[in-house]
Amino acid sequence: MQSISLFNLFIFYLTLFTHLLSCQDYRVLDFGAKGDGKSDDTLAVRAALAAATSSNGGRVIFDSGYSFVTGALNMTNNVILDIRGTILASLNASDYPIVLVGPWMYYGLVKQPLIASYNATNITITGGGTIDGQGPYWYACRNNATAPPCYPYGK
Repeated sequence: MQSISLFNLFIFYLTLFTHLLSCQDYRVLDFGAKGDGKSDDTLAVRAALAAATSSNGGRVIFDSGYSFVTGALNMTNNVILDIRGTILASLNASDYPIVLVGPWMYYGLVKQPLIASYNATNITITGGGTIDGQGPYWYACRNNATAPPCYPYGK
């Protein structure tokens, strides 16, 4: 019984390793991201994700030594976020589209989180970098959910 489990584990890691070696790389810097920690890199990051999606998956690389400011990202099938640098959550509420999550929360509408995935398979976040949600900016929402930037229908 143990040999079957070890065999299955070996096959799993072999498949994962093969996928990591065979996927195409999409560096967000190549799509126009500046990575200076100030400029809005949302469009460039989304373009890199779209390119990976259109080729049925790939590795989207956030290079070391850079800080990428971005709004909401949607991971799709077979995508690897390889975060070697830093992802900073945008402080612009319009970078987080309103999404329907179900009738049990906020009448079904909330702002999309920084990184989301809907019905996707074979996704990975790796790289040893940092995802900084810039929490202190959003903490005010706990005390006043109707004030910007908190209100789901806000600016």
